[in-house]
Amino acid sequence: MYKLKILIVLYNKLPLESETLVSFLTFKEQLSNYAKLIIWDNSKKYWNDNQVEKMKEALAPLQFKYVANGLNTSLSKLYNKVIQTINHDEFLVIFDHDSSINISYFEKLQQSIKKNQDINLFVPIVIYDNQIVSPATLWHFKGSYWKNEKYGKISSKGVTAINSGMAIRGSYLASEFIGYDEDLKFYGTDDDFMWKYSKDNSHFYVLNTRIDHVLNFFENTSLNDKIFRFNASKEGCLLQLKKRSKLIYLMGVVYYLLLTLKYTVRYRSVHFIKKR
Repeated sequence: MYKLKILIVLYNKLPLESETLVSFLTFKEQLSNYAKLIIWDNSKKYWNDNQVEKMKEALAPLQFKYVANGLNTSLSKLYNKVIQTINHDEFLVIFDHDSSINISYFEKLQQSIKKNQDINLFVPIVIYDNQIVSPATLWHFKGSYWKNEKYGKISSKGVTAINSGMAIRGSYLASEFIGYDEDLKFYGTDDDFMWKYSKDNSHFYVLNTRIDHVLNFFENTSLNDKIFRFNASKEGCLLQLKKRSKLIYLMGVVYYLLLTLKYTVRYRSVHFIKKR
């Protein structure tokens, strides 16, 4: 079995409020021989010692390290710190706190790694509301969802994937990957990784397994929350484009202006144009 270091990033979630952690309780024994968890709690109010101990008991024999400092560390910095702890013979597996996982993911991952020693990135099909949301087609700033599931080796060009479910080869992270852009906070880190990955790797691998995941922007959240997420996503994308090409950046500015007007009409709020 290939060694896995599994990172689960929490935000304002008690141990059993995380759908991801609850999923792990159902197959903890199977993972215990080849996987270790890093639970990084990004909440200002994090677990107390008693909650940590209870989670250790619940997850046993699967080992985990709980990291919390009361700071909402940006994902780019958080990922870069964790990468520094990954050994060459390990895989870093990333999950958000709101993914529904089953043992099939890990079984297919182990099988696919064994058969594809030349591949450095493995991702699942991610579903939200019966729609494939990852992987997806992405041309710099304009994306579209896949209509049909595709598995196996996929060209890295013009494709993105969300962080949750990524399994990345440790030797690639240590010797080739230049790191996440720490100017990015919470949005755009997945696109940043996939763009850099495509520069070094012609293909990645899509596992024949599904993960259900929550996309917060489309959930029944408050208008303020939607405005925040939209603007954060826009800023993350434009920051990346500005560093790549002046022409693509200007095209991205026009695209987001039109998208801003679209959301202003849809949600009947000028605050998409003028941030609160």
